Amino acid sequence: MYYWLGKLAAVLRVPRPQHRQHDAAKAAEFREALRERLHELNVPRQRPVRIWLQDEGRFGLHGFARRVWTLPGIKPVVPTQQRYEWFYAFAAQECTQGSMEVAYWSGVELPVTRKFLEQIAASEPAAEHVIIYDGAGFHPKPGVHTLPEHVHVITLPPYSPELNPVENLWDLLRDEVCNQAFDSLGNLQSRLTVALQNYRQHSTKVTSLIHGWIKRTVNASSPSIIPVFN
Repeated sequence: MYYWLGKLAAVLRVPRPQHRQHDAAKAAEFREALRERLHELNVPRQRPVRIWLQDEGRFGLHGFARRVWTLPGIKPVVPTQQRYEWFYAFAAQECTQGSMEVAYWSGVELPVTRKFLEQIAASEPAAEHVIIYDGAGFHPKPGVHTLPEHVHVITLPPYSPELNPVENLWDLLRDEVCNQAFDSLGNLQSRLTVALQNYRQHSTKVTSLIHGWIKRTVNASSPSIIPVFN
């Protein structure tokens, strides 16, 4: 078997989990319709527009292991612990300028998400801010909840995390905190903050995480549709 795997240049990969209710057709439809969705927002023409992808990730003191490089014959050992304390990191990546906003909260609920949307809007008060995120119950929705001023929302189709590039950020951050046992949530937050600063200080690292189809859609949105680059 391994002979033929080698002939095929096969590689061993960890599969990405996908919810059984995932609808590939709806995900593809969202990609195709994003430009139209941006147009339908009817964003004021006299203000610049920033387009953000937003998501939340849970981090805690329960240790977990990931693969490491080692010499032949040596089995690596990493510290671990079973402590069920955690917090949620909120992160938003801006598509055109590579800005990033981050906040830590003890839980996820509507008032918390609204505060984070206000934080995004305050990052550039003179602009309109389009937030793209999933349809979680703690995410304010247009027509259902009151949104902060100058904030507009586009909701991703259900069970489609692959559409949100912030998911890639969580995976990279977990690489930074794996194989370690942190004494407190504060120490864990400090380690995450150091890793996140590397992105916040280098906008190209943020934009490199944005999916190509999102970049193409935004770049194709001329000022007559949505003044992204003003």
